[in-house]
Amino acid sequence: MNADNDIPSIKERSSFLPIHLLPQNERQFGIDLASELSRLTSYVVDFRAALLLFDRCLIEEQSRQQARPRSPGRTSGSEDRDISEVIREIDAYSAYVEEVEHFDEITKIHSDWRAIAIRDGAMTIFHFGRTIESARALSGLCKAWSDIISREHLKAAGQLFGLRFPDFVKLRHSVAHRAEVSSPKQIDTHTVRMPAATSSAENSRGGLFMNGVIWGRNYNATFEGKIVSYELSEASLSALDEVRCHFYDAFASIEPSW
Repeated sequence: MNADNDIPSIKERSSFLPIHLLPQNERQFGIDLASELSRLTSYVVDFRAALLLFDRCLIEEQSRQQARPRSPGRTSGSEDRDISEVIREIDAYSAYVEEVEHFDEITKIHSDWRAIAIRDGAMTIFHFGRTIESARALSGLCKAWSDIISREHLKAAGQLFGLRFPDFVKLRHSVAHRAEVSSPKQIDTHTVRMPAATSSAENSRGGLFMNGVIWGRNYNATFEGKIVSYELSEASLSALDEVRCHFYDAFASIEPSW
């Protein structure tokens, strides 16, 4: 995504539900269900925003590497220089060092923004997952629609989400509780044990511990003795959107009767 207009699209689906068709004692369930379906779209949009932020910052980082200030170098014939030339060279180098420090600080900000984006993406996946669980439960409470709701679509949505984001709960906890996870009291719990031959290369605790390591587009962490990760990418965005569409399609056969 190198251009401002190159934004991943999200499939159009309506989350409208004819609540008036439900019996009075089920209408609140229908209202809550409609709200949850609407939230699914909001979370897909949020994930897309995190992806765009990550990509824009990555592009900026890469372009800045090409524009990094160059050292002014040394003046030739240093033996014949007078004191004024030496002072000018020192001043030029001092200005260069100050410029590089400022340049690197701004570049690091873009790297930090990428880290914020990828952590937010993990949180959004968790919120999305909890919302589909809630929506599935609410759909079962709308008894009047039990023969109309497509259980096949609901099942497909759950299977796809579970396949694509199997560790969404652990990922969320690793992001939301970074301080606790890395504390001396808990770090052993969240360390992945390694074979004796390799443990010394990882850390003094005899295992691998990661607290939000970013490799490319992947967020990686260890939680409860397991490596968990996800990818902030268009493929992940498409998977979330496909899950959302399956949920919406599950209710597509419920026709309003005015």
